[in-house]
This record gives sequence, C-alpha cells and structure tokens, in this order.
Amino acid sequence: MSKIELKPCPFCGSEPKIVNSGDIAFVRCSVCRCRSGSVLASVDYTAKEVAAKKWNQRLYRIPE
Repeated sequence: MSKIELKPCPFCGSEPKIVNSGDIAFVRCSVCRCRSGSVLASVDYTAKEVAAKKWNQRLYRIPE
C-alpha cells in the first residue's frame, strides 16, 4: 500500500492525521481539530483512503 498524502488543514494550514476509531476512519487537523466526514470500515480496507480523499477534496478559504 502506498503512503496516503494529505493536504494541509484548509483553516489553519497545520498537518492533519488519519484517525481510526473502531469501525470508522476520518481525517482530523492536529491543531484546530476540524475533521472530514466519517467513513465506515469496509471489507476491502479502503476506509483510510476514502477519508483522505474526502479531506483532500475540501474547499480552501481564499486569503483576503
């Protein structure tokens, strides 16, 4: 399995982390704690990849 690349947090620019919590996975910012939607664990073990894809597709704020 290749390494999952995560974009920085769209709100504070900090590094996010993938969290596995029981039967769900999600991505959460290590500083401001915002997070992606939860993804249910699946038989093909793709929950982390799906959570990363959701995180990376989030809209970023446009600097003023």
